[in-house]
Amino acid sequence: MPVTSSGKLDLRSLPTPADLRPELETVYVNPETEIETMIATVWQEVLGLKKVGVNDNFFELGGHSLLIPQIHSKLLEVVGQQVSIVELFQYPTIQSLSNHLSQKKNIQPESPSIHKRASTRCALIAENEQQRQRRRKHRDR
Repeated sequence: MPVTSSGKLDLRSLPTPADLRPELETVYVNPETEIETMIATVWQEVLGLKKVGVNDNFFELGGHSLLIPQIHSKLLEVVGQQVSIVELFQYPTIQSLSNHLSQKKNIQPESPSIHKRASTRCALIAENEQQRQRRRKHRDR
């Protein structure tokens, strides 16, 4: 482990963790509907990954129970629909959660051509996360 001149762990010298999708048995499938895109964006942000497929299992991607509350609060903001923490455990893939939320709302999954609202909400989430990271960096100095 790299250390500073004072003998403490040098965090800046540590390699950055990979932000790529881990090797999984499931084939990558792009999010197509608005709700799938919103869920995928939240997962990417929380898990620090660039790509998340609709059939990828949250826990196989590196997610764990301590991240579920973050997913929960961000989904409430983005989806605008009540999602319980238990449901996040019951439906661990984007597709299963999307289908469940669509049934809960008594609608069919949206058409792939409806991405404007999802893109706007996802951009706002990404912007908020960037602001948080800048504040953390400024605070850590």
